[in-house]
Amino acid sequence: MNAVKKAATYIQKLPPGIILEVGGHTDDVGQPASNQTLSENRANAVRDALVKFGVNPAVLQTRGYGSTRPLMKGTSDDDRYRNRRIEYSIIKQ
Repeated sequence: MNAVKKAATYIQKLPPGIILEVGGHTDDVGQPASNQTLSENRANAVRDALVKFGVNPAVLQTRGYGSTRPLMKGTSDDDRYRNRRIEYSIIKQ
């Protein structure tokens, strides 16, 4: 939660008009449909926490990517750990 709280501080300082996407990602374990739901839930949970820390919900959109965009292609525990993440992207300036 400390990382999300820190992100909220930075997001609150962004210029007006910026819209951010909170993208949720999973590893490749499990069924694609389950991973999609998990990634959507992950993105929504982070958005909710950012709002709790004072971010205007109008500047946030969420999207789940499931396991379709891995950072790491391997199957080690460390690779899978790195693929379970959220990413912030500017989608409108």
